[in-house]
Amino acid sequence: MSLDLSKNILTGEIPYSFINLKQLKLLHLFSNKLHGSILNRVADWPNLESLALYSNNFSGMIPHYLGQNKKLEILDLSFNKLTGRIPVELGNLTNLIQILLGNYHHHAEGRPNEFGHLVHSVYKDNLRSHNTYEGGIPKELGNLVNLEYIDLANCGLDGSIPRELGNLKLLEYLLLDYNLGLDSETARQLDKLEASWPLQ
Repeated sequence: MSLDLSKNILTGEIPYSFINLKQLKLLHLFSNKLHGSILNRVADWPNLESLALYSNNFSGMIPHYLGQNKKLEILDLSFNKLTGRIPVELGNLTNLIQILLGNYHHHAEGRPNEFGHLVHSVYKDNLRSHNTYEGGIPKELGNLVNLEYIDLANCGLDGSIPRELGNLKLLEYLLLDYNLGLDSETARQLDKLEASWPLQ
């Protein structure tokens, strides 16, 4: 079961009744004007493979319950108003191929993924929304050995870049631009990755 209501100028919050969609594999609500918190009961979608909520006005913290969605392959929460720490539980999502939690502004051509839609890297419709997290990059992301694309750009991260990211042998893009609090010394040791490092 797939539900795609993206680009419809929707307002309000995600209806609580959505938790009853037990067979949901794809939920795309991107490029709307939705607000409120992301449903804490998102773990009630055991078959979810793609969750794309980017370019809205969602606020609050990323629910740690997301770490229970073991079939998830695409997680895109970029360009919202999310705060708090990035949950370490996301390190349980070992099927993830793409994780986008940041605010990557630079223009680049999209890349088709296995769901047939383009990975976005510039959003002209809702640049007012901006995720700003606390703390650093969880080392647990190094468990996600199927990752090809990470966007954590421009979202207020600090600290060192976990050496565990060097475990991600399939990773093609690691976007960390404009996190001026990150220590780029660790980044220089990940020289096999095609990556975009923090500006100094």
